[in-house]
Amino acid sequence: MRYKINLLIRQLLRQHYKKLLKISIRTNLKNLIYKSKSISESQLDILVKVSRIPRKSLKLKGAEFHSERNFGKYLRCNKIQFKGKIHDYAEFIGIMLGDGNIHRNTMRITISSEEQEFKEHIKKLFKKLFGIEPKVYKSKISKSVSIYVNNKELRVLLEKHGLGQGSKVKRNIQVPKWIRANKTFSRYCIRGMIDTDGCTHYHKRDKQLYVSFHNRASNLLMDLQKMAKYFNLTFTRNTPYSVTLYKKDEVRIYIKEIGFSNKKHSSRVKNYLGL
Repeated sequence: MRYKINLLIRQLLRQHYKKLLKISIRTNLKNLIYKSKSISESQLDILVKVSRIPRKSLKLKGAEFHSERNFGKYLRCNKIQFKGKIHDYAEFIGIMLGDGNIHRNTMRITISSEEQEFKEHIKKLFKKLFGIEPKVYKSKISKSVSIYVNNKELRVLLEKHGLGQGSKVKRNIQVPKWIRANKTFSRYCIRGMIDTDGCTHYHKRDKQLYVSFHNRASNLLMDLQKMAKYFNLTFTRNTPYSVTLYKKDEVRIYIKEIGFSNKKHSSRVKNYLGL
């Protein structure tokens, strides 16, 4: 659900700008203040919490979601050509669980604009799995790029196979059962999750590369830990919102057995481990 941004909401966004930046409303705040005509349910919840103003006093009015307004282009709905539950589809689901979002009939994956090769990889997945050429929107304000498709048939398919609409954190989403129950699917889903919401970090003192996954949906953290057991990997819960692979031997197993599609991770592995 989205709501029209009225004068009071804009004033509150300006007034609590610094606090909101720390808490992090993911959409660029300046865009919400100066350009956007609507605000999402989750963003509004954060604003209400920070400003401590009763929701009723905001005089909210619902706003229609228009893909062409949000992305600046007309999106034609093409019939999909689904290739079935193959390992690439499991990787795509992992990417969606990390940096993906479904709103009404729009499927969107938002990544850094610096991840050019990964962007091309995602575009190829859309084309290979569904026979659809996705659109790309580069933010004019932030360093992000969205790869998106507007297609009701695809939305229904993804919901049927375990994805859903709305806040992933509020719904505390899980990895679909058909992936968790299969070692090969789990391998590629983990790759997609780490490529998006994961990171590789080199610890200078220990001279060791760590692999971590960060997400505020606790079910995803637990599912990743369970799927990793297929490969004798132990991701340790080191914060409420992250799990990390610490052991040197297990990091090498991860690189060999699961690997990365995102060059920002594979380049770091090559630089520090020479693999």
